[in-house]
Amino acid sequence: MVGTTLLFGLGNQEVKAAETSNTNTTAEAGNSNDDLKSADSKKVISNNEVNNQQQNVETSNVESTNQTATEKNNQSTTEEKTNQQEEPKVEDTKEVTTNVDSSKQDTKEEVAKIEESKQDNEQTSTNEDKEVTNEIQKTANTTNQPQETVTSKETTESPEQTTVNEPSNIDTNKDITSPQSTTQTSNQGDNKETTETQVSPEKSPDQNKVIDANNTENVVNVSKEELQNNPTKLKTLVRYYEDKQDSQQPKATPVTNDTPKRLNFRRLAAVSDSGTNNVNNLIKVIDQSIIEGQDNDGVIKAHDGENIEYNTEFTIDNAVKKGDTMTVGYDSHVVPSDLTDKDDAINITDPSGEVIATGVYDKANKQITYTFTDYVDKYEDVKARLSLNSYIDKKAVPNETDLTLDFNTAGQNTTKDVSVEYQRPMVKGDSNIQSIFSGLDEDNNTVEQTIYVNPLSKDARNTEVQILGTGLDDAGNTVGGTGKTIIDKDTVIKVYKVGPNQELPQSNRIYDYSQYEDVTDQLAIDKTYANNLANINFGDIDSPYIIQVVSKYTPGANGALNVEQGTRMITADDFGYDDTAAYSNRITSSDDSGGGDGTVAPEEKLYKIGDYVWEDVDKDGKQGTDSNEKPIKDVLVTLTYPDGTTKSVRTDENGHYEFGGLKDGETYTVTFETPEGYTPTLKNIGEGDKDSDGSSVTVKIQGHDDMTLDSGFYKEIPDSDSDSDSDSDS
Repeated sequence: MVGTTLLFGLGNQEVKAAETSNTNTTAEAGNSNDDLKSADSKKVISNNEVNNQQQNVETSNVESTNQTATEKNNQSTTEEKTNQQEEPKVEDTKEVTTNVDSSKQDTKEEVAKIEESKQDNEQTSTNEDKEVTNEIQKTANTTNQPQETVTSKETTESPEQTTVNEPSNIDTNKDITSPQSTTQTSNQGDNKETTETQVSPEKSPDQNKVIDANNTENVVNVSKEELQNNPTKLKTLVRYYEDKQDSQQPKATPVTNDTPKRLNFRRLAAVSDSGTNNVNNLIKVIDQSIIEGQDNDGVIKAHDGENIEYNTEFTIDNAVKKGDTMTVGYDSHVVPSDLTDKDDAINITDPSGEVIATGVYDKANKQITYTFTDYVDKYEDVKARLSLNSYIDKKAVPNETDLTLDFNTAGQNTTKDVSVEYQRPMVKGDSNIQSIFSGLDEDNNTVEQTIYVNPLSKDARNTEVQILGTGLDDAGNTVGGTGKTIIDKDTVIKVYKVGPNQELPQSNRIYDYSQYEDVTDQLAIDKTYANNLANINFGDIDSPYIIQVVSKYTPGANGALNVEQGTRMITADDFGYDDTAAYSNRITSSDDSGGGDGTVAPEEKLYKIGDYVWEDVDKDGKQGTDSNEKPIKDVLVTLTYPDGTTKSVRTDENGHYEFGGLKDGETYTVTFETPEGYTPTLKNIGEGDKDSDGSSVTVKIQGHDDMTLDSGFYKEIPDSDSDSDSDSDS
């Protein structure tokens, strides 16, 4: 509701439906000095009126002023707006007049201004946007009035200083002149800006005026009643304020600039917040499980690349719209990829490949945020499935331990107890070694291998370590044909010594090499390259060492990986014979569309099914046998895929429906919801494309579309109607 303190903005940038200040007492002939004292404790007076008042005048002078104002009031009704003269504003704002006679004269002018405002408020605008603009321009061109006093719930912007009348218990012989910001008080009402100016309950005829944003000394006469009865005009004023808000720089002190900035920020923040809407509460999990990638023995063999599979099946409420989001959370001890930093989340798709929601992975929180596409607007009763693979996060789990894995969909979780197991070193005599692939860069075609040399801290004599770009068996013999890397002068090899008080993580994964002593260049380590091999001579050692190797590989067809790299440690036993322990690491992948020869498989052909739901007026189960038959709109039709996922559509105005993206040879089920007030008609009567297939039909795609899946319904006739018909017939 529009009140007398409706605020449209601040300063000369904004439009205000303003109240006149409580200090209009000198402009109101009927007010007494006692009324002046009973006003609120703080009053804001515009600069033009401050100079026309005096706070230390005696009571007799005030009464004389009121009498003079009354006489002037009788004359002011005949004055025209265009005959008024603007007082020099610059002079008025410099000092406060203390002469009583001057106060009387200024009071007369104020009364005339008030009477003129009363006349202007009686004029009702008949146009909306255009007339308000014209009225503002006309007023600016034809009227030059002193600036009206404005009181708002927030401290308003003013280019000059204002005089504040303090409460009656303060010496009234003192005028207080200060910047506008000094009128700020604590607001315990609805205003949250804490800059409310005290407002008197008294109302004057000027309280329903709106200040022109471009000319603050001019007045646009719009009454409160007019704003109440004409919402369009109110919208126009608000829009005018919006357009003018940033068009000019404020002329006041910077302190009054804070409020519009805060308002703008809040408005933009509100718009931003409305852009996302988490709908976890509209997701219902039907089933979810955590499955070990290899043996179901409760042990995750992390160095063997054993994956953890999280499967979830859920329904999506029909209230979910495009742009809404849901979350799927990983356990804090796992990562989506064991070797790479790529965290691309898999999208949620239906079996036909249509995208239901797109995912973005949050690495810090180990969570995927899914944003729904317009799929949820096109289909109803959507049931979806998601399968996510993950691996033990070796940074979060540096050593063997027991864990309770916890995954969730839309905040609904499931758990599984497992034990994490890491590898042991290969040992032969004093030779002991272990290694893993610890990183993969598919953009640069490089692989990182981390090797533990002598992790058991044995006294190893004549130690030699070899790195080969091929696989090795346990005895250290090369095994060809399984994969390879490139070991040459461009291969990066770094060697670190482990101190006596340092422990190697069982995960075999080093995230901060700086904690170890880099001895790559300090020791006489002989690196020679020949036949895709690097040889490092350590001599006699009794401490563990770490070797970091970054080597190149050649990707297969369509980016397929077949990478293998081995390492072996050779030491001398007591009789001078060699003891050799070896370890190999491998990365393999396959491309389903490659066929093994680098060619792309032809695109799979997809099919569709449909088609028609109608009102079977004569209840014979056949289409086209009655001229009154018609299609039924908005019947819910549900498609169930072979994996149990579903999606639903409603028939259009022609009774038509359709599902596409279906695969050849697969069997689907179509279910028709019975419309309210109808009964399913007879099914499988007559020809296949003109009959009704009932409330549910199963179909197998056999190399072509099937647009013959129809369903008919007829309306039930209430018993009262039947009795009425019988009575009429009799």
